[in-house]
Amino acid sequence: MDIKSTKFIIKNAPSSKSIMLHAKHGVGKSSVVKQCADDMEIGFYDVRLSQCEVGDIKGLPYNTKDKNGNQIVKFAKPEWFPKDQNSKGILFFDELNRASKDVLQAVFEICLDRRLDGETLPDGWKIVSAVN
Repeated sequence: MDIKSTKFIIKNAPSSKSIMLHAKHGVGKSSVVKQCADDMEIGFYDVRLSQCEVGDIKGLPYNTKDKNGNQIVKFAKPEWFPKDQNSKGILFFDELNRASKDVLQAVFEICLDRRLDGETLPDGWKIVSAVN
């Protein structure tokens, strides 16, 4: 596919479907995804998975209580996880093929189920991943 086709797919695919880009290193995958977000005037967050640990994806654990007062562990969402349910953007997971196995497991929940530790990604956010 060329850049024009790639941009068309990113912009027009339903947000319920994750998109995977596969191309050689240095051809501009990250730039194309960022350009789409800019063109659409929506948010953009680039997560370089080769540099992440599982806590960078899942969040850090903390103790709290459930509605019945029982002690439970929850995970503080990472900076990049959208908190505004009305927001729109592209969540870009780059270097998927260079991530560790535990990071991949955490990313799969987001890419496949649009959810992180029980919290759903807002409908206005698209997920794009890239591999070399």
